[in-house]
Amino acid sequence: MKKNLCPCGSNLKAKDCCAAVHLNPKLARHPEQLMRARYSAHAMNNLNFIMASWHPTTRPQDTGPIQQWNDECTWLALNVAQSRKLGSKGVVEFVALYRQAGQLKQHHEVANFKFEKGQWWYLDRSD
Repeated sequence: MKKNLCPCGSNLKAKDCCAAVHLNPKLARHPEQLMRARYSAHAMNNLNFIMASWHPTTRPQDTGPIQQWNDECTWLALNVAQSRKLGSKGVVEFVALYRQAGQLKQHHEVANFKFEKGQWWYLDRSD
């Protein structure tokens, strides 16, 4: 994979895909687009975006465990199983592949999103 391609797997240049959403979260028009930007933020070690795109009511106060996990991982690929939006709510099921301590692992999540104040927010997980 070329280095200038977005980590989310879109085959677009990062600056035309998730990096643009990192600069302006309101560019995410669908919960899947925000979820892809959050995955790319993990791959780019952009904890600021991960936290800023997390809904304030469910955002953890202690970022240490998230940063530690991210520092220990090399993010390899993202596979979206399903994505749907109904009004101001959205659900995205995905599997993110990563390597941690030399082992290939996967993070499977059913993520809930909420549209509020003109943008999509990661709310929580229901898996």
